[in-house]
Amino acid sequence: MRVGVKAFASILLFGAAASAAETPAAPDIAEQRTRIAALSFLAGDWEGSGWIMTGPGQRFEFKQTEEIRPMLGGGILTIHGTGRAPDAAKGAPPSFEAFAIISWDDVADRYRFRSYARGYVGDYDAALEGDNVLVWRAPSIEYRITVDGDRWFETGHRTLADGKKVQFFEMTVTRQAAD
Repeated sequence: MRVGVKAFASILLFGAAASAAETPAAPDIAEQRTRIAALSFLAGDWEGSGWIMTGPGQRFEFKQTEEIRPMLGGGILTIHGTGRAPDAAKGAPPSFEAFAIISWDDVADRYRFRSYARGYVGDYDAALEGDNVLVWRAPSIEYRITVDGDRWFETGHRTLADGKKVQFFEMTVTRQAAD
């Protein structure tokens, strides 16, 4: 099939116009960095302990470390958490490990919390809810992190089918002095 010059020019113009209409606005990097800076209360190295319910009446206690770092010029925040049995030797392989990235989506005007743990990947909404309080939600689950000075207190609650909220997770860690 042969396309004439005028038809070809029309196709190019239409394609360029459609492409321009679909091209998202450039990211507002300054806004992203400002929003991530609002989470600076999380940055640092943390150690402590906690517990999680792994089944009915099955409570697992653990030692926890959290390494929180701003990355990409302050455009994102990374979270690396490791949990070990309370009697595990320092440096022993973790019994649980998770990694997350918090970013600011300036188009959607909200924080995004992308989590990797136990082979799963999830994208969740997160929000600042007061001074030094970050909440992130997965379907029927809510985690609430409250930082008071050098103390991080986090809880996890599950909403049951009847609407009742049940706590299944709690962790308290303390910020470690920089070396």
